[in-house]
Amino acid sequence: MLVYEFMPHGSLQDLLNVEQLTYTLSSTQGYLDPEYFLTRMLIEKSNVYNLGIVFLELLIGMQPISHGRNIVREVTDLNSFSQILYSKLPG
Repeated sequence: MLVYEFMPHGSLQDLLNVEQLTYTLSSTQGYLDPEYFLTRMLIEKSNVYNLGIVFLELLIGMQPISHGRNIVREVTDLNSFSQILYSKLPG
């Protein structure tokens, strides 16, 4: 059930007749698709990128931007990914 009183400035009918919606995007740095910064558009690939970042975070136990390091850039090289992943494994 939709709660219309929480919809800003109008009704559902107003939103249904709009060709393109514009949102203010707020996100933690490191999770946004790099193409977004060029196009200012989020697409299906953006969701895949975001999911990959979350998986990476779960695997290595670090946020994408951690201690001044851009972990995403560092692990794009497969050797770096292996080194970072194996350094987090016990034993």
